[in-house]
Amino acid sequence: MSATIDSAEFVLVDNWPTAPNTGVPDSASDPASGADHNVATAAHPVGTKWTSHQQASAGVNQGAFTLIYLQMGTAATTLAAKHIVATETAPGAATAGTLMYVVSNDDSTVELGTGMAAIALSAVTDAYYGWFWCDGVCPENICSGLAGSYYTQASVVVGDMSLGQAAADNAVIGFIVASAGLRACGISFVIDVA
Repeated sequence: MSATIDSAEFVLVDNWPTAPNTGVPDSASDPASGADHNVATAAHPVGTKWTSHQQASAGVNQGAFTLIYLQMGTAATTLAAKHIVATETAPGAATAGTLMYVVSNDDSTVELGTGMAAIALSAVTDAYYGWFWCDGVCPENICSGLAGSYYTQASVVVGDMSLGQAAADNAVIGFIVASAGLRACGISFVIDVA
């Protein structure tokens, strides 16, 4: 298993509730720099999604992607671009409302089994709101901070979670908790062998 997987080699699968295209970032050309990202007061309802399409360019995949508007909970490691987050509270009757849209990169508090995970576009302060990548190809053309290598379980250096990588090409991989070994969860990546 290699230590990293390049951003052009996987596609994210969305397990978050709510329909896509329910909102638009303040800066659709660079959501991480918009006035609605990393803010103390939510500019959109949490769970709002925005789906768009990325045109191919050198080293970048073409296809659809989705961003979701979430609240950062309490980070175990200061959140930065490419950090993986997951919901802190499982959805259900006891968590009706917005609690399931509060996320963290702390493997001791998140609910990985729900499959509701995403990747930070940039730093987001604890208890602040912002956009996260949750589906489709890596939107590198508008979120340059997402480009490059993502650490696998064998080489965890970003946050407390990483990607699990299968040994064979075209296999499903997923978010895992670093300290618990290969603990699988519902959301997955698919290696792009094109």
